[in-house]
Parts: sequence; structure tokens; C-alpha cells
Amino acid sequence: MISLIGNFLSILCLVNPVISIQIGGLKLQKSFLRGNDSKSPWCYTMSMESIIDVGHDDKYDENIRNNLNETPIAHKKGNFLATQVWPAARVASQMIEQHAQHHWSICEFGCGPALPSLTAASIISNTKGKKLDQSKETVKSKTVSSPYVIATDLDSFALDMVKCAAEEQDIPLRTQIFDLTSKDPTKIPKADLYIMSDVFENNDIAKGAAFIAFTILKAGSKIWIFAQNDRAQRETFRKDLQALLKDDSIGWTSEFVPCKGQDNLWLYDVDECNVRYN
Repeated sequence: MISLIGNFLSILCLVNPVISIQIGGLKLQKSFLRGNDSKSPWCYTMSMESIIDVGHDDKYDENIRNNLNETPIAHKKGNFLATQVWPAARVASQMIEQHAQHHWSICEFGCGPALPSLTAASIISNTKGKKLDQSKETVKSKTVSSPYVIATDLDSFALDMVKCAAEEQDIPLRTQIFDLTSKDPTKIPKADLYIMSDVFENNDIAKGAAFIAFTILKAGSKIWIFAQNDRAQRETFRKDLQALLKDDSIGWTSEFVPCKGQDNLWLYDVDECNVRYN
């Protein structure tokens, strides 16, 4: 954890202005999709001051438990990693800007601060009332209502950060508690596109994510998954998904294209050194 904190301190200095609020006794600051563009979508992340003060998961968890007494006991478990924007989330946000259709409803799993969800919601909000370019529509929306965005996570503190960021930017966005290790397909929110970015924290989550991805693909929806190339658990995910789909050709790629034979599945290999922050 200490090495993760050290890596983030230098990045936070570049992409986060000194603007903060507090939730549950922890100071937050804005993290913009493009650090040199204050009009780009942004999310809240834990501030450097709080990172140094908290220092590790145990203290973060204790702080959440002591300050969010209104949160159901089952959902009080905190995860420090859910308070930061990881490089894969930035890539996911950039790909949403470039490739997502404005009429798609989008659901993000393991959202943390939810920069991809907030980016998608911002796009939807900015295009409301505008006529879509029908020539660019490649997939007919499976949702029956107006497009929406759902940000999901098991960490209720992270979802509180997401709600605050959405309200301040005046963009509509739903949040929902969701456990990636759950294998109940009825709990998966309906959407046209699903996003995961660096969610493979352990093997149980990787296996659960594979089942969720398989369920989504069988239902005919799209899923885009982003993971850094140094995440060991992503191979557990890939192998489990290969077995479920009975397709050994599925693999990670540095090009943003569908997997061969799986048009609705995109597995993006994120190189942390090439992520754009401006």
C-alpha cells in the first residue's frame, strides 16, 4: 500500500487542483479527465493530505465506520483503493468519449470515483435534445427509456463521492451497491454498454467478473474491460471467461478493437506509461 501511495503523490500533483470538500471526515479533491482542462469531466478523489493521514486500509476502514453511521452495516467495509483514479479508468473515460454512442445506457462495475461513469453522464447530458447522427449509430439501444448511467461499487464511501461529483456538475447519474463476486444475474443492472477498469483486486473478484461478463455477452450487450498489463489477476479473469465462452482465442490487445469472434467484447491492455493525463 505504501508504494501505491507514493506513486500517486506525483500524479495527483499534476492532475488535481487544490479544491477540496469533506465526506466522512476525509478531504477530497477534484481529479479532471484532462489535467489542463477544468471544463473536462471530473470526479472526486481522496486528497494528498488524507492519503498521508490514512496511510493504509485499516485506518481508512476505521474512519469510514466511525463517520458513516447511517450506512448499512453490511456495506460499511471500506477500500482505500476505491478512492483513487487508476490509469485504466482514465483510458476507459477517453475511449467512452471517442467510441460510445450517445444513446447508449452505460453501467460501470467497481467504479470507485467513477471517472468513466461521470464522463459518460456528461456526454449524455450535453447531447440531450440534439438530433443524433443516424449514420454513426452501429448498435440499436436495448434500453426502452432515455439513456442513463449507473455507477456501481461495493464501497459506499466511493459511491458518496460519485454522488457529490455528479450533483456539483449537474449531471444525472445513478449509483448502486454491487458485489462483483455475486453470481446472481438478476442483480446486474440493464444497460447497452458495461465498463470495468482495473477491478481485478483478487482472484475471487476476477472470477466473479468473468461470470458477469459472460452473462452480459449472452444477453447481447457490450462490455469493455480495461486492465493494466501488470495485473496478475486479469489472467484469471481471461481464462475463466475463455472457459465460459468456450473460446480460447480471447486475449488482451493494445488496439481498441473487439476480440476476434466476440464483437461485443473489448479487452484493452493498458500500458501505464502511455496513459494521457492532459
